[in-house]
Amino acid sequence: MKNKIDWSATVLEANAVAENDEMPDIELLYSNNQIKKAGKILIDPNTTEEEYLAALDILSNWRATHALPLNSIQGLLRTNARRVDGECTISQRLKRVPSIQNKLKRFPNMKLNTMQDIGGCRAVLKTVENVLELQNLLVNSKTEHQIISQDNYIIEPKESGYRGIHLIYKYCGHKKEIYRNHKIEIQIRSRIQHSWATAVEIVDTFTKNNLKTGCGDAEWSEFFKEISVLFSAIEGYFIEGCDTNEKIENYLNKTADKIENLNEKLNVINALIGYSVSTNILESDKNSKYFLLILDSNNKTIETQGYKKKEFKKASNDYIESEKKFKDNKNYNVALVSSDSIQALKIAYPNYFSDSKMFVENLELGFGGLNRKLKQF
Repeated sequence: MKNKIDWSATVLEANAVAENDEMPDIELLYSNNQIKKAGKILIDPNTTEEEYLAALDILSNWRATHALPLNSIQGLLRTNARRVDGECTISQRLKRVPSIQNKLKRFPNMKLNTMQDIGGCRAVLKTVENVLELQNLLVNSKTEHQIISQDNYIIEPKESGYRGIHLIYKYCGHKKEIYRNHKIEIQIRSRIQHSWATAVEIVDTFTKNNLKTGCGDAEWSEFFKEISVLFSAIEGYFIEGCDTNEKIENYLNKTADKIENLNEKLNVINALIGYSVSTNILESDKNSKYFLLILDSNNKTIETQGYKKKEFKKASNDYIESEKKFKDNKNYNVALVSSDSIQALKIAYPNYFSDSKMFVENLELGFGGLNRKLKQF
């Protein structure tokens, strides 16, 4: 197949540094009450510009203090993930301001100072079996950090069709007095699940939908829900209530018909190809560990700025300043992520590069697998 993804080159090395190795401590400058109040201000339509910008500064400091706990827990994830899949992809990010705001709006009882996924890291592995094996390793690993919740979205997918495993850790490292309230999320996905999730985000970015949270255009939502079922069936994790071959065959036939009809209506493949962006990667970025990404969905361009490990404070400051700059322009999508190379960055975050090759490949493979499966009946 053309443009096949070279997963063998995507293992991320030394992405989570030791706590005393070039990772600067970020002093927490605000109290829990101040952080909580900032979260309320950020979603209050009556707030003033001055109040809003001050709240962003509080959020930025609170978010930046998650960097060291995130690096520590990502190291735990990386070590165990490589035991399962030597070609895994590990990445990490600090949550974007719009994502934080959307979550606070969707869950009125949630507070900024108790949000559990400000810092998040992810492992992408070959198969669902690998995903479940890694989950088991993490749950049973000897670590100073504490798992406080688990969600299995493979058995019970989200309303949107999202599938994967999520674990929430409480940081309990040797600097726990500084970071004692910090929670970090681990996401584990198969390659197919990752391609689905990032394709959803590509469509959200360019159509201004919110499919990721189960909202948005009804036809696009239905398309991705049906694709999720197809991908799950091909990976061998099948459909509740389909306990006979006849029921499975009928369900798969209906799924295939729905996907074909929606694909024709939405012109999915051409739409995804049309979302491709122009990327300008500076030579200096190639030795960086942190990357500030600024995607302009209107002009279909992405700018990258790389930072070394010891430059995290500058990266964090530039992150919030960019978010302030583009806060009123929905065409811009800003993120601060970590990866070991530009190549790995593109595979870990294809949504920012509008790269849908993985999804299209899996869609083609999915229909091929579906046809083989139907012939068994």
